[in-house]
Amino acid sequence: MAAGGSGGGGGMTGGGADPGQVPAVPVPRLPMNGADVGTMRKSGSRRPKFVWEAPLVAPGQTIEYEIQYSTDMALSEAVSVRTERTEYQVDSDLDVELLPPVGKRYYWRVRACTPRGCSRFSPVSWFNVGRVRCDFNADGYDDVAVSAVSVTSSRDDVVYFYYGQAGAEFEAMVNGEISSSDDATRGFGSSLSCAGDVDGDGLADILVGAPSSDAHNGEARLYFSDGGEDFSGRFVDRLSGMREDGQFGGSVAAVGDVNGDGFDDVAVGEWAAPYAYLYMGDASGRLSRSVELSLGVSAQDLSAMASSAGDVNGDGFSDVMVSFVSSSSARHQTVRLYSGGPGATLDAEPEMELMPPTEDSSFASAAASAGDMNGDGFGDVIVGSPGIDRAYIYLGSPEGLNPVPDLTLDGQGSTSFGLVVASAGDMNGDGFGDVAVGTADYVGSPGAVYVYAGGAGAALDNRPDVAFHAPALGDGFGSVLGSSGDLNGDGYSDLVVAAPSGDAVYIFLGQSDLRTPDVEGGSVSQPLSDLTFGAAVSRR
Repeated sequence: MAAGGSGGGGGMTGGGADPGQVPAVPVPRLPMNGADVGTMRKSGSRRPKFVWEAPLVAPGQTIEYEIQYSTDMALSEAVSVRTERTEYQVDSDLDVELLPPVGKRYYWRVRACTPRGCSRFSPVSWFNVGRVRCDFNADGYDDVAVSAVSVTSSRDDVVYFYYGQAGAEFEAMVNGEISSSDDATRGFGSSLSCAGDVDGDGLADILVGAPSSDAHNGEARLYFSDGGEDFSGRFVDRLSGMREDGQFGGSVAAVGDVNGDGFDDVAVGEWAAPYAYLYMGDASGRLSRSVELSLGVSAQDLSAMASSAGDVNGDGFSDVMVSFVSSSSARHQTVRLYSGGPGATLDAEPEMELMPPTEDSSFASAAASAGDMNGDGFGDVIVGSPGIDRAYIYLGSPEGLNPVPDLTLDGQGSTSFGLVVASAGDMNGDGFGDVAVGTADYVGSPGAVYVYAGGAGAALDNRPDVAFHAPALGDGFGSVLGSSGDLNGDGYSDLVVAAPSGDAVYIFLGQSDLRTPDVEGGSVSQPLSDLTFGAAVSRR
């Protein structure tokens, strides 16, 4: 069936093609595969803009595109739209479920047509409408998980859950908890990640790292939410470390849909060994290890920190980053990028390496997806170098990441700038990804977090748009960042900053103008003593 909509923007194409041939297949760009579009709580936000890259056609030859979208993966009952532009935006909010799990998954594809005929349709991409990635009770608001790790062996480690809700201030009410619950599990909650939806049931899952468990071999545990008013996570899977004293679970990360099967995947890194592991989601929820990602060298003081890179080459598959860090040798400081692709496995050979732009033994101490900072449909990444107070932005492209940084962020007098980096989502709601960079000073001056807003072209620069400063000296403010999404459903991403030495977590709410100071949305304090509250905060 046909539908109307706005086809504005986008350019026509031409040059270099045989006029006697059917056009090549267009390349989908936006929404990116696995993206979350809009919120249940803001009218007008659930109107996705579809963008694709045009094929070459002969000069003067007319070309139009047919785009199809549907809640059916086979697209047998799809809405079909014709346009001469390379983008199309739906006129009204798409239909979604109003009861938990709220929202709905959609699928889309596009093809090009000339008087000679039509190309094949592009591979089917999927995106969620009105769903958010860290929504444990499936009500349309993102939620926050915060860990409290025991400083002694007398208490269980705990992960607390705080559910999002409407309003200008975050209500600090505990909505459930999970704990280590056994003497062998230590460091439970040292790392946390909203795992996305690894079994495809529409509910967010959570992955918890415990690197000190099993005599420091380490483990990670996957929990499913039941969508209730309070989190009563169902323990699903235990991932165990393979190396003695490797501290598996030192980092855990949601890495998106790496193999394009519609299920989110996760990665786990080791704190004390240069190995990370990728696990694929499926309908059973039992994670199967796909591939070991290794530096391939033996050296002391090496660790591997896994994270998502987004889709840096725009092929529809999420990519994975692993930061290999050594405290004793600058030559082992590197970030390796592994490209996603179809099938049950991922190529263990890296697609590329990011090396320090200058001699710096702290390069890659932190790395994260930066979202799509310039709005071109390619994932971007950020890498920290706290030893020289810098962070680097690498922009994606059809060829992947440029090995030379596209933008350098300077701490401008701050020490340990780049100690922690994170995606900040889209805090000002302009459609471009934003990033946060932490600098935590335990002695001498309070820590701070700087937010850099994305933008097209020259709008992307190295001046911070807003800075959040520690309320107290020595509280570790800025040493832990959480990118938990849109907590109050206003369409702006929010930022969570922990101060683990002060046993507090702070919420900073997004808004259209980040330069205005009134953005603190509340704080959360330690529920129990004898625990380091804010040791980790959930990331998307």
